[in-house]
Amino acid sequence: MWPLYPHKAVQASTQAYGTTHLPFKPSDLNGSTSGPKEIESQTMAANSSKSELLFHPWEKITQAMWLKYPNPILPNVLAADVLKRKITNDGRLVSHRILSTEWLASQWIMKLFGLTNRCYVTEHTEIDPRKKVMKVLSRNVTYNSLCQVEEVATYQQHPKDENLTLVTQEARIVVYGISGLFENLVAGTFPDNVAKGRQAMEYVAASIASTTADAELS
Repeated sequence: MWPLYPHKAVQASTQAYGTTHLPFKPSDLNGSTSGPKEIESQTMAANSSKSELLFHPWEKITQAMWLKYPNPILPNVLAADVLKRKITNDGRLVSHRILSTEWLASQWIMKLFGLTNRCYVTEHTEIDPRKKVMKVLSRNVTYNSLCQVEEVATYQQHPKDENLTLVTQEARIVVYGISGLFENLVAGTFPDNVAKGRQAMEYVAASIASTTADAELS
């Protein structure tokens, strides 16, 4: 499984985004030295956790995962390329994709920080058909020396109703010692992106259900 919170001091999640001062450097997160070696101001972090119900069977949700893009709800996702996919000895499907996205931020903000709109995100997916659990970890590749954005979405069959899927989304944003404006930009847009991702899954699952129903009637 993938660790969402590598630093032990920040494992608690909250229902709403909040800012916390953390006394660690980027290299403390995952052993990487990709972040700045010297941080003039304190590192800032925001955590979130939320659980909701999807009114579709788990099997439809997992099928929707591979048909999610292109999607009218997420037009900023331009491409999804599979880097690696395998079936483990115990029957789990493990996949690694790279997503090419367009960051829909104001142009003047992008110019202020010298950024470009094209961003890349890694997506690791693990599906266990026996336990009926799918876990998806997303991390930004672009600008990871400025900020790290992580999301773990867990989809599992509802324990009391097989026609429902319980999804838990945990998110963490860490911004490294730069302008508060950039911090607010990242933290302000991410919750909306998470919600759109969930809506996109529901959109595809509903399309699959509609297509299946039409095929059965014909």
